[in-house]
Amino acid sequence: MVAVYFVILDSEISDPEGLASISDSLAEMVRAHGGRYLVRGEPTEAKGGELALKRMAVVEFDSMAQVTALFEVDAFVELREQRSRIADTSAFIVEGV
Repeated sequence: MVAVYFVILDSEISDPEGLASISDSLAEMVRAHGGRYLVRGEPTEAKGGELALKRMAVVEFDSMAQVTALFEVDAFVELREQRSRIADTSAFIVEGV
């Protein structure tokens, strides 16, 4: 079985307190859908390239079905929309080893 990774990158955070207030709820939903945080934190330190990040998270799932189910939860969608107003975020899903 191939693991699936959900990668979240924040390049700018306009409201750190607002992000902190929803982070636990987001993490709880991720874990409830089988996600395991491999990386979650700040600050990041660039060692090459031009991508400047304030915060990043990498979450491992056992299957794409788990990730898909998470993205279909209304409360998760609402929290992600709220997050988009307080942080400049890019998110990716990638299959890995």
